[in-house]
Amino acid sequence: MTGDLYSGRGHIFALHLKETVPGVFREVPFLTGHVDFETGIKKAWELGIRRFVTEMWYIGNDDTWADDIRFACKSMRIILDRQ
Repeated sequence: MTGDLYSGRGHIFALHLKETVPGVFREVPFLTGHVDFETGIKKAWELGIRRFVTEMWYIGNDDTWADDIRFACKSMRIILDRQ
């Protein structure tokens, strides 16, 4: 991912963050896939990117959706605060 970011240097102003696993690009719970958010965000920060949005999927988990959002927000804040 970081090579792709570097090739867009000077042209990227925001980063869309979402979880995936090989061959699956939807409905992957946050931090359960293979995306290295820490490395990607670090590289984005080095390139001057300061705007981020995290994509999450509601998959019918009526009981835990609010907890899922809080978990994702807290996890991303921890990563962003390290920059």
